[in-house]
Amino acid sequence: MPKINYQEISRFILKYRNYLIALGVSIIIWNITSNPPSGELVLVSNQYIPAGTKLDDKLFAEAHLNGINKDLLISDFSILRNQFAATDIPNGAILNQDLVSDSPQTNNRIDVFISLEQQLDISPGDKIHLWNVDEAFSQIVSQDAVVRRSSSDNYGTELVVSVPFTDEYLVMQSQNIRVTHLGN
Repeated sequence: MPKINYQEISRFILKYRNYLIALGVSIIIWNITSNPPSGELVLVSNQYIPAGTKLDDKLFAEAHLNGINKDLLISDFSILRNQFAATDIPNGAILNQDLVSDSPQTNNRIDVFISLEQQLDISPGDKIHLWNVDEAFSQIVSQDAVVRRSSSDNYGTELVVSVPFTDEYLVMQSQNIRVTHLGN
């Protein structure tokens, strides 16, 4: 069995990398044009959309999916005119009729401002748990919090968080809030 010289292979790749990249891009373009997308056309969110946001076509991208029930899904941008997000829509969510409302009102959540001493890397749309931490005990004050805005500096992190109405009182009464970051 012949011995493989990895140095020669890496020199070849470095010498011809532009040609190899062009060849790869050409193969991808050829594959896309010769095999057009198939499946049902659906709209997918391309960013986190807070509840109550007015919807438009810039917030969504078209996608083709196979093997889905299209009855409740939205596939036409014209349906989004004068519509609002009924709930928070995460990035990458398939748009269905349950996520769309003709009213900007969200009836079961409220936004609260939270200032934290620690610096956290949290993005809009991330889910978090909020804790009231005391010297004697820790108590969870909201298990269903969603970050709407986040900014960090040398003094800590400031968050605008959407919580259910039922959790608002406990969150607002908390003296020392800590966060458990759950991701998207």
